[in-house]
Amino acid sequence: MDFSIKRGTPSQLKTACLIVGVHTGKNLSPAAADLDKRAHGAISKLVARGDISGKIGSSLLLPDLAGVTAERVLLVGVGKSSGISAGDYLKLVRQCGDALKKHGIKN
Repeated sequence: MDFSIKRGTPSQLKTACLIVGVHTGKNLSPAAADLDKRAHGAISKLVARGDISGKIGSSLLLPDLAGVTAERVLLVGVGKSSGISAGDYLKLVRQCGDALKKHGIKN
């Protein structure tokens, strides 16, 4: 697997999979909010109906999200917007890797 970190406006990045966070309390991270705006509220609708929580360990893969150039968007629960512990951060990174592997995302 090859992974890289890219900077820029999330909704305009061309990539096989873009990973963005959802906080507890059904709050979108700034990157997720940018994608949600381009996708005409599709992400916030999924969050509102409970398809993903902001709890660390939760994730949801969205293929071909309208208005977004990435092939897929992986929503991940990132915990409280005020911050998380180092242990929770490691759990989050492992969760992202496991989700990418589970869905066969190679880059």
